[in-house]
Amino acid sequence: MKYGRPRAEVEADMLFGDFNRTEDGAEGSGADRIRYEMALPADWPEGLTPEVEVKVWYQAMPPRWVASMFETEAPAIADFEGLYWDYAAPDLVTAQVTTPINLAGGTELDGDASSYAVFPNPVASGEALTLKDWSSEEPVACTWFDAQGKVLKRQLVAGYQPTLMVPSDWPPGLYHLQLGRGPALRLIVR
Repeated sequence: MKYGRPRAEVEADMLFGDFNRTEDGAEGSGADRIRYEMALPADWPEGLTPEVEVKVWYQAMPPRWVASMFETEAPAIADFEGLYWDYAAPDLVTAQVTTPINLAGGTELDGDASSYAVFPNPVASGEALTLKDWSSEEPVACTWFDAQGKVLKRQLVAGYQPTLMVPSDWPPGLYHLQLGRGPALRLIVR
């Protein structure tokens, strides 16, 4: 059982339904917590600290969602298929952290790397973006980068779940948002 439902039902929802719903049908928050328990091999060297690498992937439109459409031969579908494989199909790492595992009591990945999220992601140019699960009474530097790492914009943010405006003249693409000295989050502007 997972989330209080039989595993087969959850897997069916993931393949065919909407897996981002709670048991009562409400929209999910995107703030799920996942707990893993791992056993080290019996011959693990004493004193060697294991590390875990976590990556969060985003894929706008999985290939299985459009496979049947691509079986139809039509100019508009052929055009869309080309765009799909160039832009929508690739999965992107939106967050990544590597951390040592505390063998005495486990490790929580709630530090700088996962202390905030952006919503919505992807976002359209000119729309508002919210820093979810983040707050600061003191202003913190917020830096926007393009995909090549060039600084595009700097501003100060403060408060609980502040809202930022994505400049309306930014073209669609991959951007990065960094708060203070923390890790940058990937942001897709559509």
